[in-house]
Amino acid sequence: MVLTPTYHVMEMYKVHQNALMLPVTVNSTDYVFNDKKIQAVSASASKSANGTINISLVNMDANKPQAIDVDLGGLNAKTFAGRILQSASLQSHNSFDDPNKIKPEAYTNFTVTNGKISAVLPPFSVVVLALK
Repeated sequence: MVLTPTYHVMEMYKVHQNALMLPVTVNSTDYVFNDKKIQAVSASASKSANGTINISLVNMDANKPQAIDVDLGGLNAKTFAGRILQSASLQSHNSFDDPNKIKPEAYTNFTVTNGKISAVLPPFSVVVLALK
């Protein structure tokens, strides 16, 4: 069986199912394509029944990394973990010959200092952070 990148995104986002939605505000640069523009970074956050805070971040810019800061608002998390789904090319895909070309991996390109997470999101990537 070949798992598609879409499958992996849905699997990463399952942490938000049956969880309490948390408000999150995003300020980012714009991603511009032709004459259209949207915020380059999209985010969502939730708290699961076991108390884990999950923050999903998407960099929709296919060309530029995005530096982000997440203010934890006084949350006193003790452990932090991350997963990322990314590819070197927008045209990359999994196939029978290369079924694991694109798959989630550990994400460690973030720091936590003074109640703030700072991270760099590679172009066209999905990151999910788990805080306990």
